[in-house]
Amino acid sequence: MAEHYHLYCNKMLEIQPKEEKPIERLLMQFEKTRKNLEKEQLIIQSEGINEWTEDYTKLTGAFYLYM
Repeated sequence: MAEHYHLYCNKMLEIQPKEEKPIERLLMQFEKTRKNLEKEQLIIQSEGINEWTEDYTKLTGAFYLYM
């Protein structure tokens, strides 16, 4: 459908709640020029409850008082 409007997915971020869980969300960036797809992965939690991964903390740390 996006190609009909000359939009191409150039970046995709796959988000998982935990490493062993399936992907729950996709964030996609569309542009009018076609490029190679850049695919990244973000895992939100480590093993325990409220044990955030380093990548998730870097991404959202400015929005929370306590992490």
